Amino acid sequence: MSVRPSLPRPAESASFPTLFRSILVAAFAAEGCIDDVTAAPDAATPDVAPPDTTVLDAITPDVNWPGPDAGPPLENACPAEQTRYYAPDQLDGLRSAGRFDYIEWRTFSRASWDGGLGGAAMWTTAATSGAHCATATSAAACESAFAALANEPAPATNHGWLHRYTRGDEVGAIRGVDDFVRLFAPVDTVGEAAFVATYRHGLTVPCVGSARRITTGGWEVLGGALSDCTFRSGQRRTITRTLVRVAPDGASTAIALETRESDDWCPVPGRRPDGLRDARPDAPDAVGLWLARAAHMEAASVFAFESLARELAELGAPATLVEAARRSADDERRHARMMGRLAASAGAAVPPVEVEAPCARTAFAIARENAVEGCVHETWAAMEALAQSSRAARPGVAATMGAIAVDEMRHASLAWQVAAWLEPQLTETERAAVREAREGARAALEARVERGYDRGLGEALGLPPPGLAARLVASLHAALA
Repeated sequence: MSVRPSLPRPAESASFPTLFRSILVAAFAAEGCIDDVTAAPDAATPDVAPPDTTVLDAITPDVNWPGPDAGPPLENACPAEQTRYYAPDQLDGLRSAGRFDYIEWRTFSRASWDGGLGGAAMWTTAATSGAHCATATSAAACESAFAALANEPAPATNHGWLHRYTRGDEVGAIRGVDDFVRLFAPVDTVGEAAFVATYRHGLTVPCVGSARRITTGGWEVLGGALSDCTFRSGQRRTITRTLVRVAPDGASTAIALETRESDDWCPVPGRRPDGLRDARPDAPDAVGLWLARAAHMEAASVFAFESLARELAELGAPATLVEAARRSADDERRHARMMGRLAASAGAAVPPVEVEAPCARTAFAIARENAVEGCVHETWAAMEALAQSSRAARPGVAATMGAIAVDEMRHASLAWQVAAWLEPQLTETERAAVREAREGARAALEARVERGYDRGLGEALGLPPPGLAARLVASLHAALA
């Protein structure tokens, strides 16, 4: 007969780190991966992850191309070894096509990483090509103008990209696809058409066999897009194959061809606030995308804990629970800044957090949300962060996740303390519904971790592989369910 430990009371929350670490060590030993634990988290390692091929594998542009079989031959949008079209990799070609002396790709974000916006833009230069002011009649005047351009404020958006360039005596910036089209029109190369499809329509465009000329002028580009993550545990994403027609003047139309389920699943979040709106991070690869989503989720959790603190106070909860929720909100502000810096180092832009105005909720609604977002999502987020702190190869990730894991384990403890205080106050029918919601979220979590992550992504970020993750989920359930 097995006896599970009782739910920790506020004064016993220190037992959670002991529980989590003992589960992790036991799982490492059972999976035979003790030797794989990273000894020096910040040791030098290639700072590049393989691209996310989920969309690329599903598009298969050379098969079932829409329209008549006969027609212009398919062309490559970029060199095959680059896998997908990504503007920073194409700067040499863009510089040549636009007759620039120099061009660079920059990303920016105006988020302050704590759930608020309006801060100074954070700039990252992802790639450069050429030498600025190389053919200017007055190099000094050109350099001065370029320096002034470098200090211009970011566009009136919260995140995005731009090109800065010099061409003879001309110094300027490309702040969007419309600016790009004005400078490069007519759109008469496959790379220019792929740029429009990628950055106006948000598609992933494979390098090989993804475009063809239209006999009447312009291009057809075939790409695909994964659906956004709404940060619901176990959500399976869809892929939409899309055909974009780009006219010589840069006008474009997108035609959705088919939508089907992918083998990609959304990451399991921590505590997600009620009314969180979808957001689309901008990132060059799978590592940057994961870090940007994590930073966005940390900032979103600020709202979740602020709401929890307010609602617990209104319900007359013990002061220790209310104060713990408020402290957790402060923790999440710090986590958002930490993850935001990692995302920026990966060339990713974190979208702002948008949450619908909260409305009054019943004790049952709060308990049900806590069961899913706290007892399942927050608890798993703590364990995953702890695993990453021992396994991540990418510089800076292990140390960051180690610091975050300490707080997340306390947040997990809070969720179970709230459950222990709040759920006995519900009716039997309500308690049954809360249990069902918790079990449903746990089942979805089990399904998600069984899918695993791309190997390169998992190794770079220390994400537990399927076997280890499944063992950790099962052990947490056995200890806490």
